[in-house]
Amino acid sequence: MSDPSRVRGTGLVCWALGLVAVHTGVVTLHAAAHLAIPVAIASPLDGALILGAFYAGPVLGALCLYAGRGPAPTILAGSFLVGLAYGVTSHFAVSGPDNIASVASGGWGAVFMITSAALSALEGIGLALAVALWRAPARTQGAAAPAA
Repeated sequence: MSDPSRVRGTGLVCWALGLVAVHTGVVTLHAAAHLAIPVAIASPLDGALILGAFYAGPVLGALCLYAGRGPAPTILAGSFLVGLAYGVTSHFAVSGPDNIASVASGGWGAVFMITSAALSALEGIGLALAVALWRAPARTQGAAAPAA
């Protein structure tokens, strides 16, 4: 385990890692609601964007952050920005089957609505954390590296 006094930005790293874990759980619950209602994914391109921005990007960013690798804030910021823009557009701004107004309010519909709002909030927070990580002084060692 690393010595937190020797790793600058450790608090931000912990918050970002925790956020990615919670975000992944909420995305999975939202996906379950999509399947249960059902609300189909509009196109294969949408499916690829969803996999990249909501799952692969945040997890890859978290892995890089944990390992102390430089591109982590960029990966996290890009993933959360794309996810936020896509989610707000499809769930709140544009009418269609993915809009919360098109989904029944009971059962899985309520899960769909709550997770839509939660994802927007989490992605906004994630974007702010990624910007804070960019601005934080460079860490001297990886979060998982043993202390000397």
